[in-house]
Amino acid sequence: MRSLFQISPRRVGVLLLKDIHQGSKNFLAVYALITPVILTLLVNLVFGDLFAQTPRLGLVDKDNSQVAALLLATGHIQTTLYADEEALRQAVSRGVEELGLVFPSGLDASMTAGGAISLHAMRWGEATVQNLLALESALNRAFITVAGIPQPVQIATVQLGSGDSISWSERMMPLILIMAVTVGGLFISASTLIEEKAARTLNALTTTVASLWDVYAAKLVLGVIVGIVVGLVTLALNRTLGGQPALLIVVIALGALAASVLGILLGSISKDMETFMAIVKVLGTLLYAPGVLALVPQVPSWIAKLFPTYYIMNPILEITQQGAGLDGVLTELSILAAMVGALLMVLAVLVERQQQQIALAG
Repeated sequence: MRSLFQISPRRVGVLLLKDIHQGSKNFLAVYALITPVILTLLVNLVFGDLFAQTPRLGLVDKDNSQVAALLLATGHIQTTLYADEEALRQAVSRGVEELGLVFPSGLDASMTAGGAISLHAMRWGEATVQNLLALESALNRAFITVAGIPQPVQIATVQLGSGDSISWSERMMPLILIMAVTVGGLFISASTLIEEKAARTLNALTTTVASLWDVYAAKLVLGVIVGIVVGLVTLALNRTLGGQPALLIVVIALGALAASVLGILLGSISKDMETFMAIVKVLGTLLYAPGVLALVPQVPSWIAKLFPTYYIMNPILEITQQGAGLDGVLTELSILAAMVGALLMVLAVLVERQQQQIALAG
């Protein structure tokens, strides 16, 4: 009887190709694979900034400075001049402008003289990070062009509007992320296993040189690959891949592995797809709860930590949105690794029992 440590990479590779071919014909597997991507596109089209508006800048510039002229001529931002500071303040408060700047008198002369420049700025509370970065880049280029060299510019920013406002695209991101990483691995590993059982090919495979561990390992590898690919595609569509690609892939891979192991466990105890879908509906609360709770910011954050998929969702969000490194997600990553280890131990017990049953039946 083969153990977990006697898995053959060559046999797993052959079985993996078979599962890919089989899964590509499975409507449920394909549906689970593309659903997160389609949902991402729909949410961004309806609520988000997939086709974002041009970054909006408002200026008060009574001296008709060269900086303002350069900004007005910049094609990738929308710049509007206002008569006074109060008019600009109202425009920023309403979200007409995402950033408002009040240029001091003698701005050009101060810059060419090499002196420090102090600007008064107002920021709309719901301005997107991407648009603010675009505006900042345009401002820097205009300042450098006028002065010839970078100048020490100090900007005192006053936030207008609700700083706690979260767009619906941001609220939906945790739920979509959970679906992207877990659903594909869960459904693909379970559906391919259930089809093997229905076609009575599972026992036939184990009568060859392949073991039950080889069969399950191929399904686990496929689930992890699908989870990584769909997770990264989802993050790329939301432009939130972050700056820690290696750490990000490790977290997504662990999450996808957990989902795939769970899929195999559920597939093993399910007689058919109807039984499997009924179990998934019951477990849906555990799977999606952290993402659903994220839709309601008023809910205390500790509640989401009671659900296993929080430890997949939150480290990814910390890495991609907050720039966290290993130290910042180590605790949650350790909990996720412990959950994966526990699921693998349950799977090992299950495989041993099934191999014994197959041996007795033979």
